[in-house]
Amino acid sequence: MKRRPTLPACVLSGLLALLFTTGCPEDPKKSPSSPAVVYAKVAAGAYADGPAGLQKFFTELLAAARKEQPEKVISLLGSLALSQEELGELLGSAAATQYFARYQAMMSELTHLGGLELVDQIQKRHFDEVLVVPVREQPAAEQTATERKVARALPQTVPLYSVRLKRSTEPRGIRYEFFVYLNGRWRTGNLLGQLLPGEPAAAPPTPAAP
Repeated sequence: MKRRPTLPACVLSGLLALLFTTGCPEDPKKSPSSPAVVYAKVAAGAYADGPAGLQKFFTELLAAARKEQPEKVISLLGSLALSQEELGELLGSAAATQYFARYQAMMSELTHLGGLELVDQIQKRHFDEVLVVPVREQPAAEQTATERKVARALPQTVPLYSVRLKRSTEPRGIRYEFFVYLNGRWRTGNLLGQLLPGEPAAAPPTPAAP
């Protein structure tokens, strides 16, 4: 069996957003060296809107990884890529212009090296369960900081989801954030939420009257 390339743990944590793991700091001067994002062809409507459709998508991805079919995993991950126009629908055209190049670099990592590592993780850790989390239905205290930032940035009318891949006998696994349904297909913001503005500063207390 041909050995798949293994990324350093710090890089892997950034790609897969493993719970309770800190990703690597990014060098803004470094140009992405990964291949360009593959916009895989997944027919509109192949995976329905709503939690059941996203569950089906990741259940098929999980099955492909368990069967050691990295090409299918990479293809499915590539199909999640937002176009710049779709990113503009979510965040506005100015933000799309600002973030799209960084987003493409992150999606390239997620689609290629991240896809290979995901297959490896699913097999080694025996993942067999997909949990779909409707973000806005969760109490704010149960949302991650990134989920809260994305929920503030997206229009309230856009349902927002996170996904966790795990072993059914364990409480945690790998968590992916920022999934939306656009134009009949599932899309992801991947780690783009980490670039969005943070929590608004609390207003200073009003001085007491003398």
